[in-house]
Amino acid sequence: MTTSRIEQESRKDSELTEIQQLLKTRRWYEVTNKQYLPIKHELSSLRNLVLRGTRIVVPKTLRHEILALGHEGHPGMVLMKQRLRSKLWWPGMDKDIEKFCKECYSCQLVGQSQKPEPMKRRELPSQPWEHLSADFLGPLPSGHNLLVIVDFYSRWVEIYVLKTITSDKIIQCFKRLFAVHGLPISIQTDSAQNFNSRELNEYLATMNIEHRNTTPLWGN
Repeated sequence: MTTSRIEQESRKDSELTEIQQLLKTRRWYEVTNKQYLPIKHELSSLRNLVLRGTRIVVPKTLRHEILALGHEGHPGMVLMKQRLRSKLWWPGMDKDIEKFCKECYSCQLVGQSQKPEPMKRRELPSQPWEHLSADFLGPLPSGHNLLVIVDFYSRWVEIYVLKTITSDKIIQCFKRLFAVHGLPISIQTDSAQNFNSRELNEYLATMNIEHRNTTPLWGN
């Protein structure tokens, strides 16, 4: 975009023509565009251009096109602001850049992500084998899956190798596990279908074991 084009559009812009006039008369009490008042001592004119310091004030008709030019390559919000701030300015430019980037999916990917919610840690049980966690690892190259059960207190791990991961197979593993170590107070799994079948929930209820669900892939 050339300065001659910006000059041409500035001549048509009522906002900038008013500022040009006020720079000559110094009668700022007559200004209708109040957003220029806090920076009036930074403003000057050069032919048909209005400048804030060394930066060109962009007329309204060109602002969207300027945003598109500064957005080339999807640089993200921070870099886009740096690009445009070095040479250009208009009232509310930062907000316009933020809105432009928020509407662009690619910019959201490269932009700074929001901080996640603080992790809430589970309270340590009072003794071993009160509260357990169960999940699957696999499938392995052999096609098998590993049913992994961890004790929250001791971090003791029990592993069962399964060809199929049906609810019936899980119940069989739990029966063998509880026969050796006893019944826990609760067991935590994700909400996958094989952990939430009617048969499995009925078995755990019969054993008076609380079944707790978490979001899949969420760490303990």
